[in-house]
Amino acid sequence: TGLLETGGIVDWDPNEEPDLLGYVVRYRTDGGTAFDTATPAHGRSYITDSQFDTRALVGGVVKILVKSMDTTKHLSAAAASIDVDLRPATPTQFVITRQADGTREFTFALDPAPSDMDGFLIRYFVGSTSNWNAMTPLHAGVQKVSPFETNQLAAGTYTFACKAVDKAGNMSATATFITSVTIADPRTAGAIEDISENTGLWT
Repeated sequence: TGLLETGGIVDWDPNEEPDLLGYVVRYRTDGGTAFDTATPAHGRSYITDSQFDTRALVGGVVKILVKSMDTTKHLSAAAASIDVDLRPATPTQFVITRQADGTREFTFALDPAPSDMDGFLIRYFVGSTSNWNAMTPLHAGVQKVSPFETNQLAAGTYTFACKAVDKAGNMSATATFITSVTIADPRTAGAIEDISENTGLWT
């Protein structure tokens, strides 16, 4: 009883029965409550702590199910349950700027960042869209350090989007979008020096 979730850690009231052996934790991604067909949440047959760290699990909103086990390996008749959203929050910052030489600079952040934060994913689309799945990855892997710089895109009008991703591979439920971004030609080739009066604060 008394299941609570804080920062990905699910706690419950300890079972006070003298023949308690431990607890069995399972989870479902389909919203169901059946314990027997749920996915085991840990490698051991049972755990002894009255809490469980869900941050290694993969999914969106999952239902965590907990049963107690006695020394004869019998489980409680009913399972306690709680819904947990495994996905990190949407990035709180996503900005695109152009450096003096034409390099595109992407700045991103999630504040506050969760303890299991891995990095960020950036995608792009030629034209306008609000569909993350229709967009093309701007880079390989996960961007762990901001800012990210690139010269890979030709001049044009784009939509960019950014999601946070945790170490289990869970992405934000929604992305931060920047739409109708018109970018100029990429960095000039064969130049020894490129000077911007604006960024140089010339008057």
